[in-house]
Amino acid sequence: MKITLLKSNLSPMDISVGSARTCYAINLKTPEDITNWSGKGKLLLDLFKSGHHTTLQHYNFTFLMEGITRLSIWRFFHSHRFYNSDQVSQRYTEVKEGSFKDFNNEEIKAYHESLIEKYQELILILEPLYKKSKNKVEVKNATKKAMENARYILPQSINANMYHTINLSTLLRYKIGLKYVVDCQEEVSQIVEYMIKEVEETYPELKEIINFVSSLDYEDKDIFKEITSDLMSIDFEDKKAILDNACNFKNYSVNFNGDTSGLSALFNSELGLENFTFYLKLSLSADSQNQRHRTAYSIRPELKSIIKKGFYEYYIPSIFRESEEALEIYSEAINESKIMLEKYSELSPYFLLNGFLIPIKENNSALDFIHKSEKRLCLNSQEEITNMTWEMVLELMKNENTKEYGKKLAPPCYHRFLEDINPICPEGSRFCGIKEWQNSKYKN
Repeated sequence: MKITLLKSNLSPMDISVGSARTCYAINLKTPEDITNWSGKGKLLLDLFKSGHHTTLQHYNFTFLMEGITRLSIWRFFHSHRFYNSDQVSQRYTEVKEGSFKDFNNEEIKAYHESLIEKYQELILILEPLYKKSKNKVEVKNATKKAMENARYILPQSINANMYHTINLSTLLRYKIGLKYVVDCQEEVSQIVEYMIKEVEETYPELKEIINFVSSLDYEDKDIFKEITSDLMSIDFEDKKAILDNACNFKNYSVNFNGDTSGLSALFNSELGLENFTFYLKLSLSADSQNQRHRTAYSIRPELKSIIKKGFYEYYIPSIFRESEEALEIYSEAINESKIMLEKYSELSPYFLLNGFLIPIKENNSALDFIHKSEKRLCLNSQEEITNMTWEMVLELMKNENTKEYGKKLAPPCYHRFLEDINPICPEGSRFCGIKEWQNSKYKN
């Protein structure tokens, strides 16, 4: 037996072709075996054309992205399953003056400066409210809690920095998909072209396959618009989550409750075969967190289509209701946003505030939803997505097919409490300060 760790300085082409040739060789073909082989470029292109893309997924690129907008991240870079990202958090990092996309327009610049000024005012208003809390942890983190909720007033044009890791196959799909991006095509195209340029300069041997994918075209250029058209007709009434359909669940035991190692993701379970579909209504801010659950397949509408239909509904954080001044500032920001949406229709998605509510259609397997419910029922998650996840659980409990399954869903601390696992809260120094495992809604 021999196990070898590949060095990070190897060529992605040599790794991809080496993995492909290993499939038809008695002995393993190493990247070094491929380095001087004249046919590797031709084979790599052939593999892509024929759809054998697993061979292109052994090499990862990690890009350091600075100054890209929240809109481009939400709409494109986090709208699929095949990536890993870590980005600056608006919950815990204050947004400073000038932290927005430059549109080379004085009126748009003034709009952003006004919103950031209002955001900073909200922090000063909300911070004392949290300092009055009976929860010592909330008092200690008053500034962070204030920032977490004040950010609902910020637009999608606020800049962000992040690490973004994808494999070669995904990078090539990025290049092909540029023609079909909605809401922020120009910015995403610019970002991806920078990514491609960095890769080509580092690995010139990949230029041929990149040039090939650049020439690909598909007839259905409205693919993103068509799959989201039905979302606009959903009547949520006062709900934020509606169970659309569910399989006929058996009474499975839910394993790995309270486990924080992710062990359940390694093993198959019958729960992975059971699925249910929800219609959700979330703010752009909360959905940026929600979409990080990449095993949940979701579709989201084109923002321009919502704006054109005149749907302007916003999430109001509960802390805002404790201050008339906070509500007034938020209302002023929403009105400013509407003016900009109408005046600059082509750029309108950038001017939507984080609090803007959108409809989403989401499908989960029962196994994957265990993970999502534990992460989002935890009170360290933001208030809106915690409340939405609890609504989803309640909907599952109302349905005869999913009732018993829904009763077993709770935050990790509650499961750990039942199993006598210490510490009960797995968050360590990030403990929210509330003994949620004593909440009667879970006991009941």
